[in-house]
Amino acid sequence: MAILAALLFLSGAAAQVSALPAPAPAEVAAERVRACGFDHVTVKNDDELQEEVVEVSGVSAVPESKVRCAVQVSLDTDRYVIFPEPANTTYWRLYPEMEEKSPRAAAATAWMQGWSRDWLRRRGLLAKVPKYEEGKSDNLRFARRLENVCGPKAKGMFRLVDRHVVLWPAPVGKAAADFSMVECLMSAADVSGMPLGFVGNEQTGAR
Repeated sequence: MAILAALLFLSGAAAQVSALPAPAPAEVAAERVRACGFDHVTVKNDDELQEEVVEVSGVSAVPESKVRCAVQVSLDTDRYVIFPEPANTTYWRLYPEMEEKSPRAAAATAWMQGWSRDWLRRRGLLAKVPKYEEGKSDNLRFARRLENVCGPKAKGMFRLVDRHVVLWPAPVGKAAADFSMVECLMSAADVSGMPLGFVGNEQTGAR
């Protein structure tokens, strides 16, 4: 979806997005959301996401089972569903939980890791990437090891924000990093298994 597309672009893989399944037509997603039991369902263009989304209106208290059905539509069709509150909060609570178990997310992760391994291999860096161990690795110290893999220009591009390591393409006192350095760090993080976030436009997102 929009988040994955942004990550692919930042990793220099935008030209290869066609390797992943294309989103279903928004009207197809809308029809499936209607089948979840919602009467007022429309398709609109979301300016922030810059893509078509499905919007549900005219509802207040919505059973979690119906919201869960809409989340499943999102995961199957690659189209977000927007609800009035409080249903929208329920949707975004369920989304990451269900996404983690979805075949599409697993396929996208496997594809991205394959791309990252190939990127590093072609530059003779793959063997230098350390393996991240959950609960055993000091995250920021490990991130510094990944910076070393990518060379001196990568120094300081990882930061700790709210206990999470994030990629910050414009370190303090430095010009914004070129895409090749971002490609290297994101690829190294992918292959190592280290959880990674990205900071841009004053936003922090988990990867």
